[in-house]
Order: sequence, then C-alpha cells, then structure tokens
Amino acid sequence: MSSDGLSPYPKMVGIDWSILSVVESNGQVDIEEPLAEVSLQAISQNGSEQVPSAPNASFEKQRPHHTTIEKEDKESLVNANLEVQGADPSVRDSDFFTIRCIGYTPLRLVQFGPFTRVYFVRNKKNPSQECIAKVESYNENKRTVGIEARVYLDCKGVRGFAELYDRFRTLNGSRVLLIQRLGTDLNRIRRAHPGRSLLHADALKLCLKTFSRIWSLHDRSWMHRNINPSNFVVGQPHSDFDDQIFIMDFGLARRCRGKSRPFGACPIVGADAYRPISNYSRVEYQPKDDIESWFYMCHEFFNGNLPWDKLPHTSTVDFKIHCRSLGRDLLLTNMPVTFDEILEGIDSSKINVDYYRISALLKAELAKLSLKQLNEPFSWKKDPRIVYRAYKIEQGWK
Repeated sequence: MSSDGLSPYPKMVGIDWSILSVVESNGQVDIEEPLAEVSLQAISQNGSEQVPSAPNASFEKQRPHHTTIEKEDKESLVNANLEVQGADPSVRDSDFFTIRCIGYTPLRLVQFGPFTRVYFVRNKKNPSQECIAKVESYNENKRTVGIEARVYLDCKGVRGFAELYDRFRTLNGSRVLLIQRLGTDLNRIRRAHPGRSLLHADALKLCLKTFSRIWSLHDRSWMHRNINPSNFVVGQPHSDFDDQIFIMDFGLARRCRGKSRPFGACPIVGADAYRPISNYSRVEYQPKDDIESWFYMCHEFFNGNLPWDKLPHTSTVDFKIHCRSLGRDLLLTNMPVTFDEILEGIDSSKINVDYYRISALLKAELAKLSLKQLNEPFSWKKDPRIVYRAYKIEQGWK
C-alpha cells in the first residue's frame, strides 16, 4: 500500500538493497577443476577458449549482450501467450507493473512458482538487451530472492553461473532480480529427444559438466538443496555462452553449516524424485546430498526416467533404499560401470564426497569415447527440431 493509502502500487521504485562488495575475477573457474581459479592468460596457454571476466552487476556499467535474434522470433516472443498453467492473473498483472516500473518490458511469463515468478524481459532504453526477471511479492511467506542474490554475488565470475545484472526492492515490497538470459533447461531438452533419453556421449558430458557446477557451488560454501534437470540450463543460442551449462534457481540454497541441528529438525526440501534418502528423515542436509540428487539426475539422462517415477510419493523413499541392495541393478541400468563406484562413494560419505575421485572417474569414462564423439557438439545444437520441441514443451505441449 502506498503512503497515500489509495493504491497498492508504488509511485516509484527504490533500490533498497546494498550491493555486496565483490572482488573482480581475472577469469573464470575451470569447468573440470572448480577449486583452481585460472587467469585468461593461463586459459589461452592451455588452448582453451577465453571467457570474458564478469563485469559489475549493474545495468549502468554493464555492456549489453548482443544475442542474435531474428525479427520474427522477437515478434513471436512479444505476442506469445503470457498465461501458464496455475498462474494467478492478479499476481501476474502486479508483476508486470513492477517490471515496467524498473524500466523493462515483460515479454513472456516463463514460470509461475509457489514463491517466485520468472519472466523474459527487455530493456526499454536498450531493446537489444533481454534478460530474466525473477519477482517475489512482499506478502510471500518464504523469502528466496535475497538468498539467490547472495549466491550469485558469491559465485560471480565462476564458469556456469549466470550473471546477476541488478536487484531491486520496490516501494510495495516486491523484490526483483535481473539475471542474464539463458536457454532451455536440461529437463525439457531431454524430453524433446526421441525416447526422452539423451545420446550416451551427450549424457556422459552432461554428467561431468553438471557435477563441476555443483562442485563450484560447494567450494563457495553453498548447498543447492534442489538439484534436478530443470535447474540446469544451456546457454542462449548464438551467444558466446551457447556451449556452456549453467546451474540456476538458488531459492532453497543454504550455507554449509559447521554444526548439525537436532535429528528431525531439518525441513524436507526439493523435488521428491531427486530428494536424497536422508532428507526424508529430516536429517541435516549435507553437501553430499546434492551429489546424491545429481546421481539420480544422471540416471535420468541415460534412461529417460527414474525407477520410481510411476510410484506414489509415499513409496519413493522405500524404493530408493531398495535400489541400494537387491534393486541396485535398476539404479545402474544403461549407465557406465564406473557409476557403481560413484554411487558407493556417495553412500559411504557423511558430509562431503571425494570430488576429485568422482571427477577422475567421469573423465576416465569420457576417455573411452572416440575423438569424433568428444569433439561433436551436443545433439540439440545439431538438430534445431530438438530445441523447437523443447520450446513447445515449455509452452505446455506434451
């Protein structure tokens, strides 16, 4: 409610959050060894592609990303249906007002979640600049956008983490994050493939890339707590980042705690299909639980589904436990044999896994691929029909 008591909308936007000071990085964290930061010169000497260091998180100082978007594509985005299943029109209209107040035009409602809404938006002053706006209303019971902002700032300049352009809090209490626009998530890409499973080489490459993203997050003392394919996205097509995989959605993230809460005090979080076994008992969440969720995601890459997909939620945890003993073969179906050792390492860990060991096992498996398979781009980069089907799935097409 505004100060005059007549309108629920603000008359102006106030930037209420202070930007944390972040040391500029000379480069980005290497995809395979996230614990070692390397300079652009070192990357160049190793023959890797140079990636520009992250600029200041402000639109006034940020150089726009020039993404190649055809005229008809822009028109289709502007005229796209702004409705998604479960969206509350009154909340959506309020978000549109907020987005316009901070100088952006909403293009499309991407996701209407329980805590936040995600939109594609365009800068009014610079129409070539498009990004993601994540909006959280003042009356939300759970405040997740502030946590996301801290994660993005802590991981600034790290390979595979989207760039935080700016953040606002309006006078009506809504919080908005403006984030680098990226491509489609891995869940939709997988579903767009024939049989809903990825090619073996693609799946193996994604296992290593997604593992590296989680490793980088843990190295900065954050746990994601909601690892699943929908929270990993590809780079925007025809951009400098179209060959990268990004980790997103840190609304449930928490700092790695040095001490544990009492047994049963930890909330149950994340998607049920990828939830670690210990979380069902409300045991304190640990970094190794993110890796367990990652393993389930890898199984889905190779098989197109999870063994417990068709079971009721009440039976999921029992089947996950069953897959550790008599049903172990079900969890390792169509996966390289090295994943048996990876699973053993995850289950035997208490807090952290042996990141170097898992990374080495994945690289050893990749070394078995032919040179052609290693150098070949992902299937969705070669076949535009996959990206089209993924886009249709995003619009509600089954």
